[in-house]
Amino acid sequence: TGENELQVDLQADRGEALRFEVVGPDEKPLTNYTINHHRFPGTAGEPATVNGFHPQRTRTIYFRHLQKQLGRAVTIYGVPDDRSIRKAKLEPLGSVNGQLLTAKGEPDIDAPISIHQEAVPGTETLPNFESVPVMSQKNCDSEGNFLFHDLMVGAKYTLRVNQWKGRRFYPLPGQIKIKPGQKIDLGAITVPDKK
Repeated sequence: TGENELQVDLQADRGEALRFEVVGPDEKPLTNYTINHHRFPGTAGEPATVNGFHPQRTRTIYFRHLQKQLGRAVTIYGVPDDRSIRKAKLEPLGSVNGQLLTAKGEPDIDAPISIHQEAVPGTETLPNFESVPVMSQKNCDSEGNFLFHDLMVGAKYTLRVNQWKGRRFYPLPGQIKIKPGQKIDLGAITVPDKK
């Protein structure tokens, strides 16, 4: 056609890389864990290389070993000057449970509730652009009880009662921060009848 063709080569920016030594509560190296839900088989003592760190961004890395029920969230602000291997010490996973009640004080049978893993807030100069994933959603049992497990140290969580029988979303107040192996019981929670 006589028109000039424009060729553009795009290259993904993988960011800077940091290395992590992943160990258990006993300080012994771990293998067969996941990093941000991707399996890292590795060998004991071999550091894991994680890409994607940028000087003007905050990023959280989620290490988990489901077989051993261990995990930890590690937040990195920018790209540290110190590039030595960092230690990620995984701790026992925790849980949160409670009971939902209707505005009439009755068990909120089958009410849908979800738990969200909150993005760690960055700073004005080091913002965090991570999305907030829904970790899990389930329905309460016949007594209005709910239970979420596999929660890790270093992460922040929020709970939300989802739309149900004409009722609007209802976020439960407060953030949940888990200590190693902690089992948090929120007790009975009354959900307002907002329509």
